[in-house]
Amino acid sequence: MDNLTHTLIGTAFVRTLPKRFQRPEIYWASILGNNAPDADVLIHFIPGSSGLDYLIHHRGYTHSFLLAPVLGLLSAFIAKRITGIRDWSPALFIAGFLGCLLHIGADFMNSYGVHPFSPFSDRWYYGDAVYIVEPLIWFSLLPLIIYAAERKWARAGWWTLSLSMVALVWLFPNFNRGLAASLTALFFFGVFLVRSSESAVRRTLITITLVCLTVGGFFTGAASARKLVRGYWQSVTEGKETYLDTASNPVPGNPFCWNLWLASHDAESFYFRSVTVSLAPSIIRAEECDLSSIKTTADLTPSRFLSTSVIRWQGESRLPRSLWSKYRDRNTTFRRFLSFARFPFIKELPNGNAIIGDLRYDRQPGLGFSEFEVSITENTPVVGGPWNEPLLENAKIRE
Repeated sequence: MDNLTHTLIGTAFVRTLPKRFQRPEIYWASILGNNAPDADVLIHFIPGSSGLDYLIHHRGYTHSFLLAPVLGLLSAFIAKRITGIRDWSPALFIAGFLGCLLHIGADFMNSYGVHPFSPFSDRWYYGDAVYIVEPLIWFSLLPLIIYAAERKWARAGWWTLSLSMVALVWLFPNFNRGLAASLTALFFFGVFLVRSSESAVRRTLITITLVCLTVGGFFTGAASARKLVRGYWQSVTEGKETYLDTASNPVPGNPFCWNLWLASHDAESFYFRSVTVSLAPSIIRAEECDLSSIKTTADLTPSRFLSTSVIRWQGESRLPRSLWSKYRDRNTTFRRFLSFARFPFIKELPNGNAIIGDLRYDRQPGLGFSEFEVSITENTPVVGGPWNEPLLENAKIRE
């Protein structure tokens, strides 16, 4: 998730604790712990590191249960220095440690993935249910944070932030007015419920309920969308291809609209298909769920699958196994990249090089967040990345 969301989670967590634990040092330990795993951004400052190094190692070792106590202790230490308290307390460390666990859990919910069991397991774990930036989570947490603030200036600050986030929903170009109005109404409904509550316990229970309904709704929607897509794919391919994987992302703020990639393979090629799903076609059709026009680096061909009001097949990418094997066996950058990529593509260029990328994040022409230009004539020994290759793991291919 984005770091604003992690900060809101850390703040709301402290506001749900008994009063004796709602102390400044606990507050800071929770916020720092909820952001500490993203310290892997420091890899950018290591001499010789590259964008590929960050892409591979982000959400790696620092997002593991083994390192969470260390980062929790560091968060507690910094919180202690910020607030100037002299004595240590178990609650201070626990707040930082739980903050790290909450961070890992929040990051798990989207399609990028985490490595919670590293170094004992090099698998990626994906929730495939919540977008990296999710307004419904913001608006589930903010009412409690606002009304739990005891100082007037703090409450005014949280109101300012909340109204700014409501305005952002209206100004964001990918949100239509109906979706923006719905999100705004849900926020003020949450404010009404929390404000009308007579006790801190009731405010806490309301907030937990709102968060659970939000997260549960997205996970339920993700499972339904994946089931629809896989079922349709099976009926069309009739056993000619073997299923590999599905990554799913909701339209932010809308658990009824989903963008998915489905991976399959046969003896000659891997196939990656882009599809949009509407779980409420009577309200919004699949073609209306895709709220933005995205141009890609990868060359996508039109899908031969028939679209409906529920499922819109947008395009597909074919990766021949021979091409995949050639680059995997000869190019270190591609071999390392495969320890991250769930839906890899290779676009060969006239100059003899190629652009490699992951279709999940291919949202612009040319080199972007997950695209790199490589040469097939590398003279360095070919080595792999630190994690299991998602494509190999799903295909159960053995070297």
